[in-house]
Amino acid sequence: MYDTRINLAEESNGEDINKEHPKVFPYIVTKLMLGAYHIIVLPRAREEDLLRMTHVQYLLNDLETCLVLAEKDSIFFDKNGKRRADFRPSGGALFINRLEPFMSNEDSKEIDPTFWIRCEIVRQRYVAQGDMNKWLFINPTKGGRYATKEELIEFRKPNIKYKGVPNGLIRCDKCFQFKGQCLDPSEKYYKGLIQTVHCKCDNENRCAHCLKLLYEYKLYANYYNEKDNSVWYVSGLQGFTHKCPIVL
Repeated sequence: MYDTRINLAEESNGEDINKEHPKVFPYIVTKLMLGAYHIIVLPRAREEDLLRMTHVQYLLNDLETCLVLAEKDSIFFDKNGKRRADFRPSGGALFINRLEPFMSNEDSKEIDPTFWIRCEIVRQRYVAQGDMNKWLFINPTKGGRYATKEELIEFRKPNIKYKGVPNGLIRCDKCFQFKGQCLDPSEKYYKGLIQTVHCKCDNENRCAHCLKLLYEYKLYANYYNEKDNSVWYVSGLQGFTHKCPIVL
């Protein structure tokens, strides 16, 4: 339980069928964070075209993504590549119309007359969830892992180059923020956890429509704040603050 960085496929396999997502095949599921997912309904088309659309969506959003073709036919995209599975993502809270699709809705409507019907099914499911403000989306460890005895000795040594900064972090030559791995400075809540820290240059989470960054920091990741000597976790939901200027 301490390492919440399980991938979308591992998280989905074996979920309670009562929490299954709407059967509006084909569609894209994007993992925003543990227990929160975004759905994009796709037009019915050739599998190779659907794969291409999903791959582009994955590359631009830079978030774990899944193309769901049928009840037991999904293709997962993550940093390890793509792989086919005989199950589909399920469970969690669903979001819609927050991540812009690579392909416009108007184009989808022309290709597939069932497109808007399936979109409405997902919208009704989203509304049925109720007020999203009642949901508590947290990452209890910020994706960290417990350090070994050897790592504890090494990381507890002072940072020789940057006084007061956790050992293991270095300053990026381009954005001047810190990056690397370190023990979490917060001994009260995250004692003994090694965190991966990203600088702004690592942020490649882009809107698939306008190509602008979804947020100033990398989503579903951590950054180091030098002012308060803290490692801060950035929820994938922060990407919803982006307003695509191309969408009317």
